[in-house]
Amino acid sequence: MEEFKKYLVLRGSIYRMFALIFYKEPAEKDFARLKKYLPVFGELARGYENDEISAGIAFLDAFFSEYGEEEAVSVCGRHFTEIFLSTGLSLGKKSVVPQESVYLSPEHLSMQEPRDQVLEEYYKCGIGKESGFSEPEDHVSAELYFSAWLGDKLSDELGNGDGSQAEKTGVQLMDFTKKHLIRWVPAMCSDVERISPDKYYKGVALVARGFLRTDEHICGEAVGCKKSV
Repeated sequence: MEEFKKYLVLRGSIYRMFALIFYKEPAEKDFARLKKYLPVFGELARGYENDEISAGIAFLDAFFSEYGEEEAVSVCGRHFTEIFLSTGLSLGKKSVVPQESVYLSPEHLSMQEPRDQVLEEYYKCGIGKESGFSEPEDHVSAELYFSAWLGDKLSDELGNGDGSQAEKTGVQLMDFTKKHLIRWVPAMCSDVERISPDKYYKGVALVARGFLRTDEHICGEAVGCKKSV
């Protein structure tokens, strides 16, 4: 259980990193943070035979070898707006709307029932929307932050010996993963991988998708929940 507690701390940092990547254009410090975790992703890819993570690392290594940091910031900033802020539509390109409602609602529109469902999950935990966050509550960044928060809470409860509450939080974490994250974020990552004009976002999408699936396995095993099909 000590190893799982350590993993939850690492997991929280990784989820928050991906939340930022999918929320705003990168700065040099964001590249440095991602590079720091590449060896960790490499270990997970080997340990869990995750080809998606391995492929993503290869794209990222190639990207960072090709560009200096200043040029990389410029390239990725431009491509972020094309992929996520719909500026690519004016250039005849596809874009991604990283919201659960857009992926799962019948109409594929923003602010639908999936948003209401995740908002209810936040309120159950006494979490409200930050004043500076302008996206809907079912934006991928908000959901990743919430999942990271649940993992941190679980780690604290395990550390405090609060087994009963830890069990409840573990179930809540896996329920949120199965009912929300795993149902649409892999599909979003696939879209980002497909339309990205550079190796950076292709690599990020592959690593994020692979890590989400590996994380579901790790957490599910630890809290006694079966992996979703």
